[in-house]
Amino acid sequence: MKTEFIKLLLICILVISCQEENQTTYFSAKLPSLNNKNLELVPVNSYYTGLKRLEKFPVAKTDSTGFLSFEMENLDAGFYQLIYNNYPMLNYDIYLEPKDSIVVEQSSWQDKPSFKVTGNGAEKLHYLETDFQLFEGTNAFYKKIKSDEFHSAMDFKKFIDSIFKPRFKKLAQSKNSDTQLDIHLKKHLEIQRANFLLQHLEYRNYYMQNEFNYHFPKEEDYISFLDSVNINDDFTNAKYTLEFAQNYLTYITEKEIFENPDLEKKVENLNLKWDFISHKAPTQWNDLLALSTIKDFSFAMLEDGFFEDLSNFRKQTDSLFFDEENQKLFKLNAEPFLKLAPGEPAPDFALPDAVGKIHRLSDFKGKVVYIDFWGTWCGPCIAEIPATLALHKKYKDEDVVFLNVALESGEKEIEEWRSFISGDSPYAEKVLEGKPYTGVHLVAENQFRNEEIKDYLINFAPTYVLVDQEGNLVNARAPRPKQIEDELNLLLEKMKGYE
Repeated sequence: MKTEFIKLLLICILVISCQEENQTTYFSAKLPSLNNKNLELVPVNSYYTGLKRLEKFPVAKTDSTGFLSFEMENLDAGFYQLIYNNYPMLNYDIYLEPKDSIVVEQSSWQDKPSFKVTGNGAEKLHYLETDFQLFEGTNAFYKKIKSDEFHSAMDFKKFIDSIFKPRFKKLAQSKNSDTQLDIHLKKHLEIQRANFLLQHLEYRNYYMQNEFNYHFPKEEDYISFLDSVNINDDFTNAKYTLEFAQNYLTYITEKEIFENPDLEKKVENLNLKWDFISHKAPTQWNDLLALSTIKDFSFAMLEDGFFEDLSNFRKQTDSLFFDEENQKLFKLNAEPFLKLAPGEPAPDFALPDAVGKIHRLSDFKGKVVYIDFWGTWCGPCIAEIPATLALHKKYKDEDVVFLNVALESGEKEIEEWRSFISGDSPYAEKVLEGKPYTGVHLVAENQFRNEEIKDYLINFAPTYVLVDQEGNLVNARAPRPKQIEDELNLLLEKMKGYE
């Protein structure tokens, strides 16, 4: 009898022990704007907005309503974010602990804003709902901050402060005060506010006077907020930190140019940004500044000397970075751009034409190829069509292929594209005068995220690419139609010299 009791006791201990070891965590979300998409659940210290990551993390696919769910064993407690195409999708980083069973419901951008957290363990996150009620981030808000109604920069700052002061005050009064949750949300608010204030300086002159140059407020009080932002090593782990680092670095370099008019100004001023970073002692924050410049590469390629500047900066990275993982992350994201340098093989792609026939870029080897990545949704792209048509006409008897790749969302937009290039649509009537759009026309469904063109690292339209007769890149960010003739003529002359 005693032996049986001991056995029973041991079984009970084993069951309890197994229960204690079972640390299953459930996390679900409903995101109506993301139907049938694969999303990753990533710790906040392992992602930076827009950058490819070094590690793989759990993936789940949303259903037709935007619902997905994760089931994880022995999860490390901490803040997590849902990532789609390297961008965070949740309004807030979510704190998860073992045995939580949390559900986040978030509205799509088209609907009335809403944010709700429920489930086992959700009580610690309910303050997020309170904060969201104080700032829903409606379309009306973003329309207002992009308007010309703020007579001075200080007027804008007062408006932003009228939104953020109640949020900071409410957070200070919350029961989570001085906890890890409180500290993280305070950091979230600091960075979000700083972003609004710095972005306003970058775009104010455009909103007010349609002039695209940086604004420096006469009031010193405007920019003094930077002194109150607590930039420490922990500061680098939050949703908006990379964006803030980019805005901060833009401010620093624009200020340097403003104070030294003789300095050479480039498209993204990467040379000045890298110089600023190179003269700072290695820290997590300095790492973040370096990583933030990657977001500028695509535009900076428009500038002569980009690849030389990038190569020079990369030579310093072994001693520049504070964190070895950040150094690896920089190299991972910078290397693809080096493959777009002049002389590198042009990345091949295979895309359908208007009747579904597949064409490859390599099919045109032996001729000069001028690629126009455009879209029927893109106003600047449409504005270039008259110049493009004139170019087609001028070189119609030369060994030049004008390859037009339309970046369209889905089948509805692709059908509209077919109608446009045929010259039949009323929209096309103004620019094509009822005639078919000349050149070779292909379409990239899913726009910039189309897998076939991803190696071109395009994030704006129109983007032009020039390829020589050997299939090598001449310029991965080539001039627009009115400025491309010199480069075309030079390539054609070289071709004729080889004949």
